[in-house]
Amino acid sequence: MPKAHRYEVLDDHLAPRWSPPGVDRERQAIRMRALQGLSNDIAEGFRRRDELMAALDSTHSLSRRDMAAATGLSRGRVDQIIREVTELNPRLELNRRSS
Repeated sequence: MPKAHRYEVLDDHLAPRWSPPGVDRERQAIRMRALQGLSNDIAEGFRRRDELMAALDSTHSLSRRDMAAATGLSRGRVDQIIREVTELNPRLELNRRSS
């Protein structure tokens, strides 16, 4: 199973918990949403990368060694990600066996 936080998207209901004197709470909320949006983009990027690696592996389109070089990950980490994604999406494993 992938780590729970890797693909976690944060909700949109943010409000500052602490406001320094003289700081506008609405501006704080806007900044919090900007940070949250970036974090959600990261989670989405990991999910897309991981699914693409699993799809490439299932069709034998790119070696795991080349995936590692392209992503800056170790070969072992690529293996682990592909295994985790395949466990979540068994159709990828069926495609791999039939090709």
